[in-house]
Amino acid sequence: MKLLNRKKLRILLSLIFLGLLLFIIGEATRDRHANIFVLIMGLLLSAGIFYLSRDFLLDIKDKYGEYALKTSKEFIQKINSLLMLIYGLYIIASVFAFDYFEDYFTYKKTVLAGTMLLLACYLLIGYSFIILSKLSLDKQEKSLKLQLVITIFSFIYLVAVGENLMSVLPILLFICVSYYTKDLLFKKRFIYSWEEKSLDIFVSSLVYFFYAININKRRSFPAYTIGLRLIFLIFAVVLLILASKLIFSYMKNAEGLESFSNLSDLDDLLVKYGSKQSNAAALAYLRDKYIYYYKNKDGEKTVAFQYGLINNKAIVMGEPFGKEEDIADALYSFNNDCLKSGLRPIFYEVGEKFTLNLHDYGYDFMKFGENALVDLEKFSLAGRKKSTERNILNRFKKDGYEFKIVRPPYLDDFLDKLEEISNSWLDGREEKGFSLGFFDRDYLRKSEIAIVVDSKGEITAFTNIMPDKNSEVLSIDLMRYDTDKNVNSMMDFLFLNLFIHGQENAYKYFNLGMAPLSNVGIIKSAYLTERMAYLVYKHGNKFYSFKGLRNYKQKYASDWIPKYMAYAKGNWLLYSLIALSLIDRKNSKNR
Repeated sequence: MKLLNRKKLRILLSLIFLGLLLFIIGEATRDRHANIFVLIMGLLLSAGIFYLSRDFLLDIKDKYGEYALKTSKEFIQKINSLLMLIYGLYIIASVFAFDYFEDYFTYKKTVLAGTMLLLACYLLIGYSFIILSKLSLDKQEKSLKLQLVITIFSFIYLVAVGENLMSVLPILLFICVSYYTKDLLFKKRFIYSWEEKSLDIFVSSLVYFFYAININKRRSFPAYTIGLRLIFLIFAVVLLILASKLIFSYMKNAEGLESFSNLSDLDDLLVKYGSKQSNAAALAYLRDKYIYYYKNKDGEKTVAFQYGLINNKAIVMGEPFGKEEDIADALYSFNNDCLKSGLRPIFYEVGEKFTLNLHDYGYDFMKFGENALVDLEKFSLAGRKKSTERNILNRFKKDGYEFKIVRPPYLDDFLDKLEEISNSWLDGREEKGFSLGFFDRDYLRKSEIAIVVDSKGEITAFTNIMPDKNSEVLSIDLMRYDTDKNVNSMMDFLFLNLFIHGQENAYKYFNLGMAPLSNVGIIKSAYLTERMAYLVYKHGNKFYSFKGLRNYKQKYASDWIPKYMAYAKGNWLLYSLIALSLIDRKNSKNR
C-alpha cells in the first residue's frame, strides 16, 4: 500500500511539473495550432492531477479521519487562493509594465480610447482575482458565485482579444478547485474592516507612488507620454475604487445579527435566571443596543448578550447573563454566529475569569480599569472614622431633607420633574449611551427611583436603581441633581442612604461603577499599551477626570474588581478603542 502511494505521489509530482512546463511553453509560443495542442494537453494533465489528488484525499480520510481530510482541503483552498492572488498581480503588473502609449501621436482618438478600454478590462480582471483571493481566504460563501461570474467574463474577454489560450487555463483551474472546496465556505457576509482598508490603502499607495516616481525618472519614456500615463494612473485608481465598492457592497448585503429583540423576552430571562454575571444587564432596556439570545436544546432563551455595531465590530457591553450552566455554550454560539456574519467581537468591561475564557478563543485583552464595590455586610457608620458620614446624614436631616424610594407605576408629572432635573444637570451637554444610561421614560418606568426631597417637599436629586433582578449587587445608573438646588455633600447623602437601603434589603454589595484606567500599566513590565493608558490616566485630566473619579469612589469602596477589554483576532487595539469611543458618544435618543 505504501509502495503504491509513493508511486502515485511520484506520478502526481511529475504531472504537476509537466503542467508548469506546458504553461511556460504555451506562454512563449504564438502559434495558434501549437497553443491549442498545449491547451488540450494541459487540460488532460489537469484532469490527471485532479484524479490523483482526489485519491490522495480519500486515502487521508480513510486513514486519519474526517478532520484530516478537512485540514487537507483547507490547505488546498489556501494554495488556490494564493495562486489567484499571484495571477491577479501578474495581470496588473503586465498592464503597468508594457509601453502602450509610445506611439501616441500615431494613434487616432478611437484607437487610443480602445486601448484605454482594453487596459481597463485587464485591470478589472487582475484586481477581481486579487479580491477573490481575499474573499476565498476569508471563507466567504458568496465568493463562489462572484468567482463564477468573473471567470465567465474573463474567459470570454481573454479569448475574444486573442490572448494566449494557456493564459485562460489558470482561471478554469481556480474555479474547479473552488467548487471542490466549497464546503469550507461558511461565512454569510463580508464587511470591509478598518484594519483591512488601512493595509490595502497603504500597499496600494506604495505601488502607485513608486509607479508615478518611475514615470518621472525613466528617461526612456518620451516626455509627451508622461502626462498620459499619469492620467491613466488616476483613471486606474478611480476604476478600482468603484470596482471595490461594487464587490464589497454585494458581499456585505446579507442577513446579519442586527435585530432588536422583544424586551418581554429579556423580562422573562431576568425573572427566571437573574443577571449576577453582569452589572450592566439592565442597560439592555434602553433599546440602544441589539440583544443576542442563546437558545438551549429545548429552544428556551437562557442567555443574553447586549451589543452595538461599529464597522465590523460587535461591541458587547459587559458579560453575557442568564443561566450560569449555559454561559459556555452561549459564548461558543455567539462567536460562531459573529464569524458567519463577518463580525469581530469586542467585549467591554468584563472580569478576569471571563477574559481567560475569551483568551481560549484567541482574544487579546487589555485592562481597562477597576469596578468599585462597597461590601454592605461590612459597611458601618459606627466608630470615629465614620464621624464625617454621620455628620452628613444628621445635617441633612436637621435641614429637613428626606431620602425616599419610589416604586412604579409613575405619574407623568413625576417623570416631568425628573426630566427637568436631568436637563438642569446636563446643562446643554448631550447624553451618552451604550455603557451609560440616559434619561428614557420607558427605562425609568421599570426602575425603582431613589429621590432626595428638601424641606419644601421638592425633589432636588434622584437616581434609578437598575432593574436587573440581581439579588446580591445593588446597582444604580443615572445620578442627577438640580444645579439650582444643589447643596454641599448632596451626592454623599444620597449614597449613604442607598448603602443603608441595600443593607436593609439583604444586598451583599453596592456597585459604585467603573473607575476607567485605574491601576492600569502601573508595573514596569506591563504591556506597552497599558503603560500608555497609564500616561493618559496620569496626564489626561483635562479631558476626563480619571483621578477625581477614582478618589471620590475611594471614600466608600471596599473592593476593586479589575475589568478588561477583550478583542477578537483581527481587531487592532487602536481601532477597538476608537470603536468604543464612537459607540459611547452616539446620542442614544437619535437611534
